[in-house]
Amino acid sequence: MPVLHREAAEGLTTTEEPRLADFEATWQRIIRNAGQGFRTKRGLPFSYWIKGNDVHYDRSVWHTSKRNFETAYDLMPVAGPGVLDRHSIVGSSYVWAILNDPRIGPATAPPRMRR
Repeated sequence: MPVLHREAAEGLTTTEEPRLADFEATWQRIIRNAGQGFRTKRGLPFSYWIKGNDVHYDRSVWHTSKRNFETAYDLMPVAGPGVLDRHSIVGSSYVWAILNDPRIGPATAPPRMRR
């Protein structure tokens, strides 16, 4: 008898392609809004610019990769940047602020797996 993966055994289907398309649309909005003013959850102003697939912040020496944004997107919605920080998202305060901004959001990602 063949061994089934848990997802297949439980009747789950992947939604990877629509999720990726949703994230790519969000990433394009992130690119379009580079240079604009944003605020962290605590109200600190910042802006960012894009270099390659990295987001650089004017208030920090850190930068965040597109892949980190995608990971954060998959976690959304979350109450605050602390949740992202616990998942090792670099620049969690900035990432949370960007993904929750109405110019970028909504900061919800469809689940990867559905019944």
